[in-house]
Amino acid sequence: MTDRYNERLEKITSCLNGVLQSHGGVSNDTKRYLEEHLELWFPSTIPTKASRMEIKLISEGIRIMTWEAFGDGGKFATQCLAPIISPFISRMWAWVTFIARTDLKGYALATNRDLYQNIIKVVGSFATSPDLCRKMYLVPGLIEEMAYIWAGRYNNTGFVPRFDPRSYRTENMIFSSMAIHRLVFVPPTISPTPAQQKFIDALGGPDSLAKMYLNQFDEVIKTQTFVVFQSKPPPSLGPVPELDEAIDDSLCLRLLLPFIFSRPISTALYRANLMPKLVDYALAMITWNNKTHIPIGRQLQMVLRAINVSLLATKEHARKQIVTALSQAPGLLSLIWKMPFNEKDEEMRQVVIMLFKGLCNHLAYIQVISPSLASIAGAERDYRAKIQKLPENSLLKKLWIHYTTLTKEYKNLKNHWSSIKTINCLETSCDYVSRSVSTMKLCSGCKSTYYCSKECQVKNWRVHKSTCKRMQATAAGGETYMPDRNEAFFFKHIITMDTTANYARIHKIIHNLLADPPVSDSPNDVVIITYDYAEVPVLMTAKWAPKPFPDPFGAVQTAQEWANTKAELSEEGGEDAWRKQSVVVYRNLVQWSGTGNELFRLMPLTAGETDETGNCPCGCAQNAQWMRKAFNVPIPCIEELEGKDQTGYWELEKDTE
Repeated sequence: MTDRYNERLEKITSCLNGVLQSHGGVSNDTKRYLEEHLELWFPSTIPTKASRMEIKLISEGIRIMTWEAFGDGGKFATQCLAPIISPFISRMWAWVTFIARTDLKGYALATNRDLYQNIIKVVGSFATSPDLCRKMYLVPGLIEEMAYIWAGRYNNTGFVPRFDPRSYRTENMIFSSMAIHRLVFVPPTISPTPAQQKFIDALGGPDSLAKMYLNQFDEVIKTQTFVVFQSKPPPSLGPVPELDEAIDDSLCLRLLLPFIFSRPISTALYRANLMPKLVDYALAMITWNNKTHIPIGRQLQMVLRAINVSLLATKEHARKQIVTALSQAPGLLSLIWKMPFNEKDEEMRQVVIMLFKGLCNHLAYIQVISPSLASIAGAERDYRAKIQKLPENSLLKKLWIHYTTLTKEYKNLKNHWSSIKTINCLETSCDYVSRSVSTMKLCSGCKSTYYCSKECQVKNWRVHKSTCKRMQATAAGGETYMPDRNEAFFFKHIITMDTTANYARIHKIIHNLLADPPVSDSPNDVVIITYDYAEVPVLMTAKWAPKPFPDPFGAVQTAQEWANTKAELSEEGGEDAWRKQSVVVYRNLVQWSGTGNELFRLMPLTAGETDETGNCPCGCAQNAQWMRKAFNVPIPCIEELEGKDQTGYWELEKDTE
């Protein structure tokens, strides 16, 4: 490089550092210098073979332009300079792909840098600007090439001697994940955008992508090579406040799972048992830490966050994942006791709390209870000394006691349910009750309704038809997780017991919500009660809120509908006539991991039903007649509830201004 070039380089570097220090302020001189250097670094004409000087200029251009790559700062600079950079995006990409195709080794020898890692960093840096992202979407092959880099297609082509080939693979996986996250998965979307679909298709579809991803985990676990992150930004960049934010951003979930919220990809990963693989990854990292004594706190948090997301978002694949993660040796509970845990690290505390929350919530899946008990017994055997040594006020000790207590409680509930479980024929005029679904006929449409015979199913079809079609449509849209029959019956049993024990309290609180304020501010809100089964005893909350899911049963009454009903009742029977609506119907909509959202609706009793004894509103109660069949607990009248207070664990959520 000539002295003249070095002077110019020093000047542009000084200008760009000024942009960083001023939070993105860009002078006219900086704009002019940058345009001149971009023309110098990335000429418009690409030769048949690049000279060493051209390669060095391109390398310098990439180095200077990579301000905000995975914790090095400069997001504001990228965004402010985007209008200047944008016209050069296609030209820059043409140059780097040309060199990658024709002289990859020459680039490494001339610059002592790896081209593919340079590509990852510059794309990740530019992807902090929405304008530059849109420009990169238009460059043919750019998203596909980033997908290939992420998938490890070029892992065996690194030529820089200082790279450990095994660590090189890990770095490419981690840092290209960040670039891909910024480029195509921000903001997160459930259904793939065109750019996301292009990324997925480049790798052969969601299942192929998931397989590649888990194979990369296997490679890292096998070779015991983990990336060591810098804990502080390079001092040469100066005290830019945004740097600390960028570091936190770079060490979070998106480095491991940049596409976790894209439904096709996440479903494929969950189907391929992602969570057990994450547990293996974390355990391997702890083993590596014990040998090398290199700090792994931030990277371990990253893996735990990924496990937490898997716990919270797995839906129908939850049981398989968590059962495998608990049953493997060593498993998820071994990870909890093997990992280094700093009680004073607030971020780590919150991650561990969420982990136990997910474990507790999954106990509502009946298949998870026995593996949880076995895994707890193994952990208490293998880590007895460590558990006993912890002080009683330790967060980890408290969480462990909470989890083990809840697991044993669920075991007792399971045993109780197994001893009394019965299935009723849905046809309300039929009194048939069975102890086993094997003797019942299952509706082939909704796959959740049972009859004792074909005759009863035909007889009930007029009533069941609309509900059946709504449930089919909801299940087809993937909006609501429909549990299997044992889960559904077990969960119904738990909620029935809790609703029965707290029925007077429920009735009173629902009426209070309807009375003051009479309706929600939003006409589409419904009255919801939530049972949080991660708590001992169960925590219940009641509030006006948007429906958490579409109601496949069509029985939810919105705030506007309730206001109309209340007005009609007041007109017919006086101001307090609505208080005599004493039948509460709820629908159980399981969101994830055993937290039930119950949607309540108050309905009038017919004259004939008013004189009869009602029953607890459990299961799929459609009317007082069905409720009488469902559970043998009388419903108290409103007058009987006044002045009575029933013990229960309640938190009434009030709207805040």
